Amino acid sequence: MDVKIKYKTIGHTTKSVDDFFGHLADIPVTLSHFPKLKPLVELDSQRYRWEFERMGIGGIHHDLLFATEFSVDEGSGLIRFAALRGVGNATLSGLFTTTEDDKGTHCALEVEGVLKGFKVPRLLHVPAKPVIRKQFDAMVSQFVANVMTAYG
Repeated sequence: MDVKIKYKTIGHTTKSVDDFFGHLADIPVTLSHFPKLKPLVELDSQRYRWEFERMGIGGIHHDLLFATEFSVDEGSGLIRFAALRGVGNATLSGLFTTTEDDKGTHCALEVEGVLKGFKVPRLLHVPAKPVIRKQFDAMVSQFVANVMTAYG
């Protein structure tokens, strides 16, 4: 069973955009704040393989593995990541945006893609998808909270 993901969250810090973005642009350090992420594997420049501790609830468990390529645009305060096809069991892409306002820096994270290959009995497909999405969303929310605490 595959599960489509579309998630957006925001955060705010009193740090300047230059200071905050400077930390955020260090991709391996930033991703180290992701809950349940095993040590990141650098494939080559700005390409990383993500592997997570086994996730699940009840009798449904999944080993999440995927790869992304990052591009950092300091001038516009953007960090994009795109799925590397053919690696693992998910294709996730997204975007960090940072903008300065009169109180500091506004940061947004958007993620979308597909988590693939969940072994779920057919009768549980419909109720399992929102549970899986909720678990993924909680993990991404915790990541953003961790980043805002570390860098904010």
